[in-house]
Amino acid sequence: MKVIPNSSKDEVVGYLDGYLKIKVRAKAEKGMANRAVELLMSASLNIAKSNIKVVKGEHSKYKTLEVYSITETEFNQQLDFS
Repeated sequence: MKVIPNSSKDEVVGYLDGYLKIKVRAKAEKGMANRAVELLMSASLNIAKSNIKVVKGEHSKYKTLEVYSITETEFNQQLDFS
């Protein structure tokens, strides 16, 4: 996913150039943007924050999340952008 920190609002924008684009208000310092991504995604997917973790790209705008407790199909259904 591609994360845009220091945005005007927290939102899951949609897919852009093969990446899920996410905007968060938190700044990209001391892991604040990563935590904001985890919170936003847990709320968007209706799962506990403990089931989501940034596992790659901690210091990059491109990140990989590990998501537990839902299937890939459920993930895509929750984030339906149609």
